Amino acid sequence: MGPLILVAEYYASGGTRTYVKQLLELYGQRGQKIVLVAIHPEPDPEIQCLLNRYGFEFANYWSLMNQSRSATRCEGSPAVWSLASQRRERRAFSRFAESVDAQGIVVTAGTPGQFAGASSAVRSGLYILHTYPHGRRQTLLGRVIMARMFRRTARFVAVSEFQKSEMIKYWRLASRARDIAVVLNTAGPALEAVGAKTDHPVNVITASWVEHYKAPDDWLAVAKEVVSARPTEEVTFTWMGEGSMLDQMRTEAAVGDLAGRVDFRGHVNDVAPAYQCASAYLQMSTTENMSLSVIEALRFGVPAVVTRVGGLPEIVEAGRSGFIVDAGDIGGAASAINTLLSNASLRGQMAEQARLRYREKFSPERWSSSMNEVHDELFGDRST
Repeated sequence: MGPLILVAEYYASGGTRTYVKQLLELYGQRGQKIVLVAIHPEPDPEIQCLLNRYGFEFANYWSLMNQSRSATRCEGSPAVWSLASQRRERRAFSRFAESVDAQGIVVTAGTPGQFAGASSAVRSGLYILHTYPHGRRQTLLGRVIMARMFRRTARFVAVSEFQKSEMIKYWRLASRARDIAVVLNTAGPALEAVGAKTDHPVNVITASWVEHYKAPDDWLAVAKEVVSARPTEEVTFTWMGEGSMLDQMRTEAAVGDLAGRVDFRGHVNDVAPAYQCASAYLQMSTTENMSLSVIEALRFGVPAVVTRVGGLPEIVEAGRSGFIVDAGDIGGAASAINTLLSNASLRGQMAEQARLRYREKFSPERWSSSMNEVHDELFGDRST
C-alpha cells in the first residue's frame, strides 16, 4: 500500500509546527508511510530527524507544482485566493498521488484555504485547519473558491467547536457538518503537581506571537494596572515570542513603573521553566482559535486569564481553571490577575483544576485516539 501525502504549512516556530511534529509521531506509531510536502526547499534539522527516525520522505511543494507547464512560481506562499491556482494545485497533486500510489492526502494548514486544491486531488483527502475563516475576503471569495474546491475533500478536522461553526458558515459546509471532526489540541504528556509554588507571586506569563490580534497593547495596559496596584510586591510580567510588534512593545515597556517589571523576551527555545514558576497566564487576544499556549498553561497547572473570543472559552473553565473576560476589558483582566496574586489558596485550587481539565480534555492519549479514529474511518485500518 502506498504512502499518505502530508502537505504541511509550518514555520520556524509556533503551533502549526508543533502539530506537524505530533502528526509525524502519530504516523510513526501507526506504521504509516509518509511523504511530507512543504514549501521549504528542504526540511530543517528537527523535522529531518523525525523523517529519518521513521523512514519518511520529503518533497518540495514548488518542485511538484513546477512539473506542470502552467505553474511557474517557485517560491513564496501558495496562492489561496485564485481558483485557477487552486485547480493547478489539484492537478499537480493528483499526478503526484498517482505516481507514488498514494493512499490519500492529509493537509495541515494555519491559513484558511491553504492547500485546498491538494486536499481535493484524491478521493481520500483530509483537511486539518488550525485557525478559522473570517472577514470580508472569506465572505466574498471563500464561499466561491473554497466551497467549490472543498466539495471534493472527504473529511475535515477542526480544533475547536467554534472553528467548526465558522467553517460551516463561511465555506457553506452545513450539509457536510458530519464530515467535520473536532479534535482538541494537545501540548504533551499530562503533568502531576510538582509541589506548591512560592507564596509570593512572581510572574505572569504569556507565550505567543507579538501581533495586533494578540492585543499586546491591552496586555501591557493590564500589566500597568497590576503593577500600580502592587508597588511593593515583586510582580513581573513576561511575554515570550516574536512578532512584528516586538520592538514597539519593548520600547513601551521600558518606561515608568513598568521598567524592569515587564519583559518582552522574544523567542525562547524552552518555555517550560517559565510555566513552572508562573503564578498566572494572561492572554488578551481579540481573535483566537484553540491556543496551544493556553492549553500548555493548563498542563503546567497555571490558572489562565483569557478573553471571551473564539475557542478560548472551550479551554478555560471560568471560575475553575481561570477567568474569562471580554476582549478589551483591561480592568476586568487586571482584577482577575490581582485576585489570583492575592489568594494563594485560590491559585492552588485553580492549578489543580487546570491540570485535571488538561488530563480530561487535552491529553496526548485523547488526541491520538481521536486522530486515529478519523484516519481509520477515512483510510482504513492502520498499517502494521
